[in-house]
Amino acid sequence: MEFVQQTVQRWMETEPLEFLYAAIRPGMQEFFDWASSRGVRLAALSDYPLEEKLKAMRVDPLFPVAVSASDQRVLRFKPNPAILKFIIQELKASRERLIYLGDRPEVDGEVAKRAGVVGVILSPASERGWQDGLLFVRSFSELRQELEATTTLS
Repeated sequence: MEFVQQTVQRWMETEPLEFLYAAIRPGMQEFFDWASSRGVRLAALSDYPLEEKLKAMRVDPLFPVAVSASDQRVLRFKPNPAILKFIIQELKASRERLIYLGDRPEVDGEVAKRAGVVGVILSPASERGWQDGLLFVRSFSELRQELEATTTLS
């Protein structure tokens, strides 16, 4: 059993780290810098440990709240809304002022719906706009455009 755990940890958590920065989607750093500079409080959540991933992507300072499903205060995988509800409590935010950004409608979109927050799906292959209660954008620049058009963040 220990061999399996070590193997999973190596190939799921450690080995990919050196490749993450090169795999960042275009505009991601600029988007998070823009949001942070306007007072948007950012949080990161994942089914898997993410602190080392955020460091590898060089965005860890932008995410003062970072929680994974293995956190003892959560212990639930998405689309169970426990992890997102925990983030909401940590940020002391109202659901009406939150957006949850993910890339999988069946998981990330579903967790947003179950937690009662606006779900945004980043999917380069999708049409831009609202579908099934989720906002689909193809890029970080499209997400920024949507936010600037609908909020006072700009």
